[in-house]
Amino acid sequence: MKYLLHICIAAFILQGCKKDDIQNSVATPYILNIPQGMPPMLIPADNPLTVEGVALGRKLFTTLYFQVITVFHAVVATNSNLHL
Repeated sequence: MKYLLHICIAAFILQGCKKDDIQNSVATPYILNIPQGMPPMLIPADNPLTVEGVALGRKLFTTLYFQVITVFHAVVATNSNLHL
């Protein structure tokens, strides 16, 4: 029964992975505005910045940030020995 569950989960995950979706996607180039006085960023030619990539990075960063803050506040609230 346990193996059947693992096989079903693997089949479900693999079904969503389609090579055509990745090849047909169009990436929008992201124009990076570097403030005056800052050194230029080295961005590899084979991995350019895209609008979609930057949006995903922001979403992942803010999601992780708020998860860490929530856990921290929960630990502080439940442990009376910790004081801020």
